[in-house]
Amino acid sequence: MADGRMLRRRIALDKRLAELSDHAARLIFTWCIAFLDVDGRMTGDPVVIKAMVFPLLKDITGEVIERALSELNETRLVVWYSVAGERYLYFPGFSKNQQVRRDREAASRIPPPPTAGSTPGGLPEQSRSAPAEIKGKEIKGKEEGKGGSPIDPDSSRMAEFLKAAILRSTPDARVPDSLVKWANTFRLMRDRDKRDFMQVRAVIEWATAHEFWRPTILSAEKVREKYDTLKGQMARGSHRSGRLPQATGENGFVC
Repeated sequence: MADGRMLRRRIALDKRLAELSDHAARLIFTWCIAFLDVDGRMTGDPVVIKAMVFPLLKDITGEVIERALSELNETRLVVWYSVAGERYLYFPGFSKNQQVRRDREAASRIPPPPTAGSTPGGLPEQSRSAPAEIKGKEIKGKEEGKGGSPIDPDSSRMAEFLKAAILRSTPDARVPDSLVKWANTFRLMRDRDKRDFMQVRAVIEWATAHEFWRPTILSAEKVREKYDTLKGQMARGSHRSGRLPQATGENGFVC
């Protein structure tokens, strides 16, 4: 993914943005642009967006982001959708406003918006009756981990989430076909280490996009081993490069 995206001057004349209910929604829309992949998509999980895009703004909470995404979706500025229980964002105006060099960026690992049968920001209709369903290679909710302990659907989803995050930032990474071992590790993180899965997801999203940690966080075992360090650095907004936005000319700037 590129270090940033273009923000055009004409955004100031967009009536839909001007008519949003508050400045928080406008800020969330514009700041998320910098984190879009080559197809104008990104995570739609408010907790992850908080950790990834707004780590230093205390007033931009997960709840604020949730409300803003709902309003942005209603105004068609974004498409907020779910695939296999994971929430994503798509910016319809991305291709019109960005000059993308596809030969220099990794292909998108985020599934495109469903054409029908889904609820914006919620679970797809077909998933509501099957919460253990996972996109791609399914991990059954009753598979057993070490010691015969059942692997629950939430732990399985965490394993699939980690796999997707790794491949999104490192497309050629070697990941296992079977995710049972990873799912068992996440089960231990929750049950033995008392980790909250929502926070773990935010840490994974941050670490797999981080210049220093990206080559290291390639398994659930590494997430568990380094979790306290990762969480602490994420909270402090640690960035290895420390680069500031750079001007790109009269048409806009990279944010």
